[in-house]
Amino acid sequence: HILYEDQQEVTVITNKLNDKGVVTWFDDSDLLPGDDWQLKIERAIKDADYFLLFLSSRTIEKVGFKNRELHLALYQQSLRPAGKIFIIPLLLDDCIPPDDLNRLNWLRTTSENWFERLLKAIAPKQVLEKGYRLSNPD
Repeated sequence: HILYEDQQEVTVITNKLNDKGVVTWFDDSDLLPGDDWQLKIERAIKDADYFLLFLSSRTIEKVGFKNRELHLALYQQSLRPAGKIFIIPLLLDDCIPPDDLNRLNWLRTTSENWFERLLKAIAPKQVLEKGYRLSNPD
């Protein structure tokens, strides 16, 4: 669930990931009229290979469903083997992540080579080394 204030930046990032063949789930485009949005978001988090958490100074202190999503993602992280990457905090500006994320390495989208580092975290090593797309465009 992306807050309006960050929607444009998040859309650009998800489009870049899609261009590299990474399949993303984005509530803005994947929820259909009439969907039980809360249930669909919860299922998407449960079924995800990775949870990209977009944080910014514009939205980090806001109250809303995004906080429940973070807690659901932290729970899903707890079910995975130790050391398995699941939650990837992406800092869109100089915000300070919540204490719940202190153990995770953050990725600032303002740093050099951040997108390549993101791909290394979520893409199979052999795919990146060979320069292949992550999925076939059909």
